[in-house]
Amino acid sequence: MQQFLTLGSLAKQTGISRPTLRLYADSGLIPCSLDSTGRRLFPESAPDIALRVRDERMQAQRVA
Repeated sequence: MQQFLTLGSLAKQTGISRPTLRLYADSGLIPCSLDSTGRRLFPESAPDIALRVRDERMQAQRVA
């Protein structure tokens, strides 16, 4: 059975702010689903994906 992470636990694990993670999720850059109360739930793979997205965006800003 797959475990899910909340927005807060994902932010803690990655050091990425909650608003930034919301932006990534809303943009479809990291997978997320909603529970019955509307909380975002992220798969166990989300920390790796979020860190990769952050690194790629930072790299793109340096190049531009």
